[in-house]
Amino acid sequence: MMMMRDKMEESDQSDSSCSGYGSRTSFSEEPVSQSYLLTRVEGKIGSPEKPLSDLGLISYRSYWKDVLLERLCNMGGKQISIKDMSQEMAINSYDIVSTLQVLGMMKYWKGKHIILKKQEVIQEYLEKRAKRKYPVFKEIDPKCLRWHPPTPVNHNVNAS
Repeated sequence: MMMMRDKMEESDQSDSSCSGYGSRTSFSEEPVSQSYLLTRVEGKIGSPEKPLSDLGLISYRSYWKDVLLERLCNMGGKQISIKDMSQEMAINSYDIVSTLQVLGMMKYWKGKHIILKKQEVIQEYLEKRAKRKYPVFKEIDPKCLRWHPPTPVNHNVNAS
């Protein structure tokens, strides 16, 4: 599991961020977005450290909701699995399922989770997005990232 605090400390030490805490987004959105960017670069799936505070859950759920709805808006009529979305967005499948359940867009049927693309939820999201002055979440450009995942160091050197 990814721990937000550790990722941000690595981020700060490695000068990985090319964005600051500007007035465009709330303070809590950028660290979440940065954390998931680092997780994607590492090729891992992330989830925040649990238990989350109430404010932490609001921040993460807001990010998850925005990226999931944006993804669903842009996928057209294609089918996609929770596993595929999890790998693509580096978000733990449990976090995806719980967010879709909160939105009323998840159904468990015949042993499988099925995503319900509820048009009223999508439409409400699109209307709110159109009214906002700035993007719902600020996606960080991966090309600006100046960070590489740490590589394990082998301390067992044979002195022959």
